[in-house]
Amino acid sequence: RFYYVGHVTLLNGKVYGVKTDTSAIFYECFFDDVYAKCLKTGAEGNTAFYHNGADCHFKDCLSVDYTYGFYISTHNLLSRCHTWGGPVGYDPDSAICTSSYLVNSIGFILHGQQNKLISCYADTAKQGMKIEGNQNSLIGCLFYSNYATYKLEPWCHVYNEGDNTKFIGCSMQDNGGEGTKIDGS
Repeated sequence: RFYYVGHVTLLNGKVYGVKTDTSAIFYECFFDDVYAKCLKTGAEGNTAFYHNGADCHFKDCLSVDYTYGFYISTHNLLSRCHTWGGPVGYDPDSAICTSSYLVNSIGFILHGQQNKLISCYADTAKQGMKIEGNQNSLIGCLFYSNYATYKLEPWCHVYNEGDNTKFIGCSMQDNGGEGTKIDGS
């Protein structure tokens, strides 16, 4: 089957912004220019894009203020996807992170194997990416921990539990605080 979801904004997903599951035989689906944003508190632990399927393409998708930006299973392609945590519950005068979505946030979770991410951006998350599967490729991806604004620490750009992960031309930037660029196996 072929599925296409494009040019749409999804607001305030209590558990998920978008959820696809293998029980519905989700393969060969395309997500193009999908914007998932959470504007209110009370949905901590939510996921903007939860995809438990294969052979799908996510292009120009954006997650804002979800605890988890993208949860991706096996054999998928993500290009120019951006996850960003930010102002929901943010107190600029606090010495610690107050944004309820940022405290345990992960930008991208690669649960499966052989996924390819091209020019994706994990911006302001406690953990930019968690790689659980093997043989994933990250090409030209950017990781940024925004300690100066949100006081989120310790941060980790990439936590890698997988084998044979390829990092090609990726950039990892921070502006202070305690953290690590790459951790795990």
